[in-house]
Amino acid sequence: MGRVNLIMVIAIVICALALITTQHRARGLFVALERENQLERQLENDWTQLQAEQVSLSKGSRVEEIARTQLKLRTPEGQKTRYLSMSTLAAQEGKEAAK
Repeated sequence: MGRVNLIMVIAIVICALALITTQHRARGLFVALERENQLERQLENDWTQLQAEQVSLSKGSRVEEIARTQLKLRTPEGQKTRYLSMSTLAAQEGKEAAK
């Protein structure tokens, strides 16, 4: 009877240690999951902010203002503007290829 009790005590101790190890690992994984979820929320906030910033920076008026003030560009005059059609471009490419 003593031998059976000793085997049962050893089995109970092994099961208790396995339970403690499993719970500790589960807590560690939960903490890691929460940390990653927080990082995901932060990245989503950053992405939303960057999208809003991109929209504001790509507005035509902003681009035009930077072109005028920083790059010193101006709108071309009507007489200097040329409009090309696809047939004109094809003809020009044919002339360049013949050269």
